[in-house]
Amino acid sequence: MGLDMYVSANRYLSEWASNQTSARAAVKEALYFDNGDQAIVVSATVLYWRKADAIHEWFVENIQEGEDNCLEYYVSREQLCELAALCQTDLPLYISTAAAIDELLKDPQYEGWNFSYQASW
Repeated sequence: MGLDMYVSANRYLSEWASNQTSARAAVKEALYFDNGDQAIVVSATVLYWRKADAIHEWFVENIQEGEDNCLEYYVSREQLCELAALCQTDLPLYISTAAAIDELLKDPQYEGWNFSYQASW
């Protein structure tokens, strides 16, 4: 066992938003899934680390209020920017994390998505 950490992008597809009708239909078709007119939440892993203790510690202290409990936590875009800045200046071992976060936040396809963090031991 080891420390695996994930940041996911999550998108809520409302049953009421007419501009999301085609996305809802595509998800249902791809997954052979039909939940009627109920909302759908789509989630995809966009960042992954293995045994990156310093990054996990940052999430525990800054996102999880000191609770290291492997639950899923919301992470704002601003908090991801803070982590990227920290990696850039104080955690040179994780400089690639800063670049990956910058790339993620600049990608227009993730506009309107929410992010979450979860770790498993």
